[in-house]
Order: sequence, then C-alpha cells, then structure tokens
Amino acid sequence: MFRRLRTLPASGRRRRGLGLVLALATAGVLTGPAASAGAPPGSATTPETATAYPLATESDPGTRADKQTRAPQFMVDAGAETGNVAESEHFAVRWGDAVDAVAWGRENRGIDNYPQWVADHMDEIYAYYVDEVGFVDPADHPVGSQYRINLHLCGTWSGDFLPPANWAGGDDIGLGHMCLPYDKVWDEWVESHEFNHVLQIYAVDLNIAAGHGGGWGAGNTAAGPVWEAHANYMARMKRPEVVVGSGYIIDRQHYRWLSQETYYGDWMLFNTIRELYGPDVIDQFWYEAEQGEHPIDTVKRVLGLDHEAFAALIAEYTSRQVVYDFVDGDLIRGDLWTGGGDYRPLHTDPLQSLGGDRYRIADSDAPHQYGHNTIQLNPSGDQVSVSLTGASDLSGADWRFRLAAVSPDFSVRYSEAFGPGETAGFGLQGGETHLMLVVAATPSEHRNYPAGQVGVGDPFPYELTIQGASPAQ
Repeated sequence: MFRRLRTLPASGRRRRGLGLVLALATAGVLTGPAASAGAPPGSATTPETATAYPLATESDPGTRADKQTRAPQFMVDAGAETGNVAESEHFAVRWGDAVDAVAWGRENRGIDNYPQWVADHMDEIYAYYVDEVGFVDPADHPVGSQYRINLHLCGTWSGDFLPPANWAGGDDIGLGHMCLPYDKVWDEWVESHEFNHVLQIYAVDLNIAAGHGGGWGAGNTAAGPVWEAHANYMARMKRPEVVVGSGYIIDRQHYRWLSQETYYGDWMLFNTIRELYGPDVIDQFWYEAEQGEHPIDTVKRVLGLDHEAFAALIAEYTSRQVVYDFVDGDLIRGDLWTGGGDYRPLHTDPLQSLGGDRYRIADSDAPHQYGHNTIQLNPSGDQVSVSLTGASDLSGADWRFRLAAVSPDFSVRYSEAFGPGETAGFGLQGGETHLMLVVAATPSEHRNYPAGQVGVGDPFPYELTIQGASPAQ
C-alpha cells in the first residue's frame, strides 16, 4: 500500500524513447492516495506549495554510487533514532532503538549483517525494475538522483514509532521512502510492490515536468486504486506465479474495474494491454496522463481508441480470462487451478429463464462498467447461436459478448466479439469440451464513482436468446 505523499515538480529523461523532458513545472498542492495506518504524521497532509528543484541531467552510471543519505524530517522532528543505517548504492536501511536489527538478524536469519543484506537485496530489486524492466529511472528525478531511498525496518523503534506495516511514499522533499516490517519474509513480492510505489511517485513528478499536471497522482481521485493495481502488475513481473495473493478474486469479475472490492487484482487489464500493445505503453500512461484523468480515459486517449475499438479491447480482456490466455498464462493457471487436471471453469454466472430460449442475468450478477460474466453453455448440437438485448436504461449502455471453445489442455478458440442486436454462431469442434460465453459491460459513457466505498456502481443487465444450447446451472 502507499501513503499520501508530497511530490515535487521534477524533470528528466523519460525511459524507452519517450523523449527528454527539459521544462521544470512548479505545482501547487500535490496529493497521492490516502495515508496508511502508522505512516508519519505529516503524511496525511500536504503543504500549500511544492518547491522547485534544479533540472536533473542525464547521469553517468558511474556517479550513481555518490548518492547521499538523508533522514526524513519527520524522524528528526520526532527525535527518533536515525543513526542506525546500512547503505547500499541506492538504499539507506534504518532501524530503531528498540530492536537491534543486526543482532536479530544473526539470531533469527543467520545473517551476519542483516540491515546490509536488506540494502543489497533492495539494490537487486532496483536493478530489475530500473535497468531491466525500464520503468522510471530515479537518475532522471532531481531528488531521487541525489539521495538514497530510505527503507525503514518498521517495528524496531520504541514508543510505537513506525509500527510494522507495508507502505511507501514521498518524504518532505519528495524522496521515496518505504516501511517494511523488520521480520518480514523477503519474497520479492511486497518489496517489489512497495518499491514500485516509489517509482510511481517519481513518474508523477516527471508527468508534472512534462506539463500534464500530475496525471494519476496530484489529487487524482482514482490514484489509490490504480496505483495498487499497477504496483501488483509490476510485482508480478518479478513473481508472475502470484495471482490469488495479488487480490485477484474469481467471483468478483462482474464488479467494475478499480472498484473498492477488486482494485488490487485489477492488474489483469494492464496484462491485456501489454500483450496487445507492448509493455512500453503502460509506462507511457504514467508519463502522459492528464491531471485528474481517470485511467480509462487515459487508455482511450493514449491508444487512440474510439468507442468501438475500446469495446473490442474490453472484450479481449474479459474473454482471455476464461483460460487466462496470456504469455504468463501457465503461471496464472498454476495458482488458480491448484489441483491440476483438465480444464474446468472456476466460476460461472447463472442465468434466469424467461421461457423458451430466452434468458436474463440477474441485476445482482450483472456486470458493472468493464466487468463481465462468464456463462457455461451445454450445446445440444454442432452449432450454437447467441444474441443479446440490453436491459439497462443507463445512458451509453453497451455490451460485448464472445464465445470461447476450450479443450482439456486449456487451449482455446474464440468467436468474434458481438454487440447488442447481433447474433453469434459458434460451436465445439473435435476435442473441445467446454463452450463458454463471456458478456462484458462496455458503456460508451464512462462514469466516475467515489473511491474508497464498497457497493458503488451500476449494473448493466441484459437478456440473451440462446439456440442450440442451454446454460449450465
């Protein structure tokens, strides 16, 4: 998770050919997501103005070891222990006065200098995301280029100062810092997630420097959900086998994208975009999002998608989840189908019979915007036809549906995507055992909903005419 932060205007070189940012922008109050429990007192508020810092220049890799170490002001103001520190090239790992992290590491982990091991481990995480994946390079950031990222071994201070928690944010000068429990399991998941929050902070600063006002930060109401979804998307690059632990919940796929109930697991849309457009465009969203813009509007604008093209993207995103048809699909399936064996649906949505060959989705199960239903059909012959009629009065209501024929080995064959009033004709072929129907809500009018609230959204119910098959119950 990440805490409310004070970010600073910055400039520098955008990664992957995004161009050199030469202009400094001076911003007003810049806020990120809500503060987490146990975060520094100053994290819940932001100053009236942000300070402009000198232009960062493209750095020589040989100078990176010259970064300085700085204690955040909130620690100094609190009179907290700041002298216990282990340094690596990019990190300063601190521990407090209540737990001797060096002695604890020797006794419990068999590591002679545990804080130094943590610092070196985090340099490996840094190298993976900055040098190999190529997200934001702190060398391009005016503060991040000068100072080591502070990592607090939380739970080692007395007086309940920095209690055990997982968070990351920006300190009083916009330098990234992280809180991780001193006794955590270093499994490359949580530390990757939190480190990417630091990179997101720097990305927002580069966005400001480019004249976009802060994009998905700087007070954007969607910041909390999209930062978490993206941080898990990034963490899964290091640990692609983590799915259940990422917050992806099988029986909540009808919820809207970035809902309070699903946002940690909503990295799946980024997975789809990466497969269709390449990974660089995900970074581009961060650099080019306009201030206050909802991420869906950013996706449409940056990719140049009109409504039909965006609806096709959502149809692709949702139908691929029948078997998790991605480059990392084997690893996703390994975490979801834990018992192994042949393909079997993990979750299906029931339909209500209207008599004859007509059916309706219950309002309680109907997809919200960009959510979807998965319905198993039992064919009675070689050919199945499906048509959809909308049953929503919401302006811009629209849907896309697609059929998927699945074999026991999880190989999949898709129909085209269809809209209301159109009829899909499809059927199983030799060796295919499951016919799955996926229906997604693809409204042409995007609705912004308040963040941080459960049960918020609008269902988009629909009716189906199905011939040659019956829905499994």
